[in-house]
Amino acid sequence: PNPFNSQVNIKVTLPAGIYASDFSMKIYNILGEVVKTFEINDNNRSVIELHWEGKNDNNEELASGIYIFTVRGQGFSKSIKLVYMK
Repeated sequence: PNPFNSQVNIKVTLPAGIYASDFSMKIYNILGEVVKTFEINDNNRSVIELHWEGKNDNNEELASGIYIFTVRGQGFSKSIKLVYMK
């Protein structure tokens, strides 16, 4: 659900023949700073399911607010807004 308060699941479906390692998947705060980078180790999946608990790359809990999830690569870019409410 969006807004979320403890965890959000993000599902990314990749086109056929495209590998997850060809994309960057990140969450930015409203200031445009990267707060979370997802590392995808399994290139054999066409559907990637990510889980975010409202923490940054240092495992620190973030403040309530608006965050932007982005997928970029192979000439493709997609963003979605996430609303985190504690």
